[in-house]
Amino acid sequence: MPPSIGELTSLKTLNIFVVGKGRGSRLKELGTLKLKGELHIKHVERVTSVADAEEANMGDKDLHHLLLSWDRVEESRLQGKYVEQVLEVLQPSAHYLQILRLGGYPGVRFPQWMGSPSLKDLCHVVIVDCKNSSSLPTLGKLPSLKRLEISNINHLTYLDNETYDNTGGFMALELLLLDKLPNLVRLSREEGENMFPVLSELHIYECPELSLPSLPSLKELIVRGKCHQGLLNSIYKLHSLEFLAFYGSDEESPRFPNGVLKELVSLKKLWLRNLSRLDVLTYGIMKLSTIQELYIINFDNLETLPDHVLEGLQSLKVLQIERNKKFKLSAGFQHLTFLKQLRIIKCPEVEGFPEALQHMTALQSLTVYDLPNLKSLPDWLGNLVLLDSLRIAKCPKLTCFPTSIKSLGNLKSLRIEECPELSKRCETGTGKDWPLIAHVPEVHHFPKCHFPDRIFLYLPINMEGV
Repeated sequence: MPPSIGELTSLKTLNIFVVGKGRGSRLKELGTLKLKGELHIKHVERVTSVADAEEANMGDKDLHHLLLSWDRVEESRLQGKYVEQVLEVLQPSAHYLQILRLGGYPGVRFPQWMGSPSLKDLCHVVIVDCKNSSSLPTLGKLPSLKRLEISNINHLTYLDNETYDNTGGFMALELLLLDKLPNLVRLSREEGENMFPVLSELHIYECPELSLPSLPSLKELIVRGKCHQGLLNSIYKLHSLEFLAFYGSDEESPRFPNGVLKELVSLKKLWLRNLSRLDVLTYGIMKLSTIQELYIINFDNLETLPDHVLEGLQSLKVLQIERNKKFKLSAGFQHLTFLKQLRIIKCPEVEGFPEALQHMTALQSLTVYDLPNLKSLPDWLGNLVLLDSLRIAKCPKLTCFPTSIKSLGNLKSLRIEECPELSKRCETGTGKDWPLIAHVPEVHHFPKCHFPDRIFLYLPINMEGV
């Protein structure tokens, strides 16, 4: 930082202050500044005394967003209780604070002010990389907390240790993101009916010991990495769940209990990725008559979807099969009579489309991506009269269209990417297949594929700048 920035006494906006080691760059430079808005104090580990932190006068600033970060490599100049006292005196004004983020805090305990109900407007808290902490502040009492993100705290066993009266805890929390918490066992020590009453989104990444309570308002659950069998056993309690994404680890995934998914009577969207066991497909989704979107990604041993599973997917509208080395399309797909979008991605064993698939007459969008052995599209393609989008990418053996494509009067968009022979035949006005597709309003050719190489969902901890 420029030295002696505290002499700019009219300064109102300072998004970042880097604590230095010399005169004119210490934290007390903030003391005379009437700052507003957002402030990131970086390298808090360089603070040399509690008095220096007090002179920053943090309570005298109108901050709505405060980010405090300690360097993960650089040793703190203060130890033990003094580290904790520094954070104590950096308490911002309770009248304005809406977002609070901490990264790399080396203390054992958090100050009481972080969980004080007086922070009536605090709606978003992020706590990351607190290697010495085994418990969090009493965040459950924050009246407006809507979003909470906790990451990389090895010794944390409960998100909340408090005992509540009938008012309950985390009354406003809507989104909870947990990442790399290897010893987290439960969300709270007390798991009563008044806990997390409006929680609608829960993201769990690398929390191998966690199991869940009943969460009556939960609509979205994302689980990524190794997980405990208890978590799978507790999913059946989530009767309001509409979206479930489960990404297995490289190790063998735990077994989905038989019938656990059929209890999810509100489930509409299901993502399954990188699972070593196939029984989730056989026993899990076969009776999910409410499901509308299904994504099956990276099942190395999956050869096809069983007919009895496909018959049970009565409401399915979107199906994505991706990165399944042995997968082939089967006649059972004819049961998907309500399917509107079909995406087949990176499945090298797919060589063609069975005749039975012509019964998927509700299909509006078809994507085939990176199918190196796909040799032809079916003659019955013209029977899919509602098809309005066709995308073909990285299918080098596909060299022409069937003549029936001319019958697709609703086809509005045709994309051909990294298919050299097919692109040549479809060149505007001169290609041999151009008369078959001339009626399509939007025809695009791309020498390189515009699809992302990986198509999957992952929402990381939001700690930009820490």
